Amino acid sequence: MSRSDDIPVVTPHTPRVDKTPAAVREALDPDWRAQFEHAYWQALAQDEKFPEGQAVAALVEDWWPRAQLCQRPGGREQAAREEREYLASIKPVPAETGGPAPAGVDEVVSPYAPRVPRTATAVRDMLDPDWREEFEAEWRAALDKAKETFDLADAFDAVERWWPRAQLCAKPGAREQVERVEREIATGTFVGIPYDPETDDL
Repeated sequence: MSRSDDIPVVTPHTPRVDKTPAAVREALDPDWRAQFEHAYWQALAQDEKFPEGQAVAALVEDWWPRAQLCQRPGGREQAAREEREYLASIKPVPAETGGPAPAGVDEVVSPYAPRVPRTATAVRDMLDPDWREEFEAEWRAALDKAKETFDLADAFDAVERWWPRAQLCAKPGAREQVERVEREIATGTFVGIPYDPETDDL
């Protein structure tokens, strides 16, 4: 678990960001702002479909600490440094395979898969080589299209589609386990609850 949330996002010298979509968007650094905008339009569409939905409100709550960090000079860098130091302090343990991790696979930092950031770089770096090649081709095609349309929606969509696979690759053996479950589902022999990369850690 990251310790970046432990860093105070409000101090006596930090301007407080209002918890509104406009205020959060304006306070974010440019790269985070692009991610927020993409997520905001998705949340807005979801709330339009479900009048009682709270997708936008939840999104603002999720992004507000990052917006607040951006108001403090060096706040974002401090959060990233604290997170790196925390992860480095955790003693590695073997993967949950009943023994050491497979040869050539690094041990994970906890019994649970680390959460992969939803960025193109993080997704690409985490993917297995065969999936990485497919992602790179899709990503480059989306960027080529954006040169003409000035619309990065396809690029953001590529990251969203490939993130669950990157999350699988973050845990040794997880991809094989999910592929086995998928085969069992296809043959009607599966008993249990399918893996959900949003909420489950294998």
